[in-house]
Amino acid sequence: MMVFGIMTALAAVLVVQRLFYQWFWDRGLEAKLYFQGKRLWEGEQGELVEVVENRKFLPLAVLHVNVQVDRSFLFFDDAQTAVSDQAYRRDIFALLPWQRITRTLPFTASKRGYYQCKQVELVGRDLFFEGPYVKKQEQKEALYVYPRKISPEPVQAACSKMQGEFWNRYSLFEDPLSFSGIRDYEPKDSFRQINWKAFTRAGSLKVNVYEHAAMIKGEILLNLKEETAWTEEVLLESVIRLGAAAAGQWINQGIPTSIYTNGPDVVTGEAVQVEEGAGAEHMETVLKALSRIGIKADRKWKEGQE
Repeated sequence: MMVFGIMTALAAVLVVQRLFYQWFWDRGLEAKLYFQGKRLWEGEQGELVEVVENRKFLPLAVLHVNVQVDRSFLFFDDAQTAVSDQAYRRDIFALLPWQRITRTLPFTASKRGYYQCKQVELVGRDLFFEGPYVKKQEQKEALYVYPRKISPEPVQAACSKMQGEFWNRYSLFEDPLSFSGIRDYEPKDSFRQINWKAFTRAGSLKVNVYEHAAMIKGEILLNLKEETAWTEEVLLESVIRLGAAAAGQWINQGIPTSIYTNGPDVVTGEAVQVEEGAGAEHMETVLKALSRIGIKADRKWKEGQE
């Protein structure tokens, strides 16, 4: 009778705790993903941070956190990553009541692009490892991976040749009557150029930009059309890298630069184009735009996310 009573009690405990977990297992359970920094250069190392929090009295003996990321993310602990068309990570947590765990996952961004983490899947089990209990949580996290930096010498030579005789006529002096716009202050700027009204509004130093007596403007055209199904992806990536390097050469010299491509934005589907501008902030805009150009596998990835 005693054995029967013990078995009955254990069965009752099992049923009660199972009901508790079915009703309350995901209450107060939160997971958040974010990239440590919002931008990387192609080939640079980054970190994906997982934060899991259990804000209730029920512990979670086993919690699987499943994340889908792009296969170009090369995680250092690849034993937790299954790679097919995408990379699927499964990280295991054990959460006590009212506990938060933060885990940092280093990786290498091996490919230019714009990457989003839109969802994380949580799979839990109760104290007797019964289940599974599944919860999907939306995420709004994105990472820009800029085109790989290339050797500047060939780009410098090409840019100097393209500037040609116009560069020789380029005035070293700005025309104070030809106001062009406002940009961020850089160490090379004179304090006489500071726009104090813009500083008051923005909270950071801004300087006036004037047209030169013989103003040079750069316009970069990138042809990313895939002529055949056999067009090599590496060639198109090289075109994007050259465009980024040329834009950097001109913008660093203070030359207003625009860039036009026939490559589609992976988010909007429209051709990527950046209007004329100058300064460090404009260079960031150019790099972000080039990161979002989709070619081949990137387009398939976008279709799979929709």
